[in-house]
Amino acid sequence: VRRLALQAALRTATEVPLEVARACAGALDMAEGVARKGNPNAVTDAACGARFLHAALWGALYNVEVNLKSIKDPSYVHAKVDELSALREHAELGLAAALRQVDEKLRGGGP
Repeated sequence: VRRLALQAALRTATEVPLEVARACAGALDMAEGVARKGNPNAVTDAACGARFLHAALWGALYNVEVNLKSIKDPSYVHAKVDELSALREHAELGLAAALRQVDEKLRGGGP
């Protein structure tokens, strides 16, 4: 009973930061558009926001990863590891897209 309760708690401790990571990924998707279409005088705020989202996403992923080490269900762990990999790639691409827009605006190349 104790082992089952611990495994259930570990899943919850994994799912909560995973939800945070997913939410950050969704917000990071919007960062590129904010940098591109937002007020040119606030473009550096868009850059900071994208970097904060990126950091929060990675922090959440680290929490997921540490919890996965103690979960005994290999199919659950495998599925979450695959999702971690996709979210990591998503984070890097989203940050890069937002920062490209910021750089273009700062250097006069953007609209």
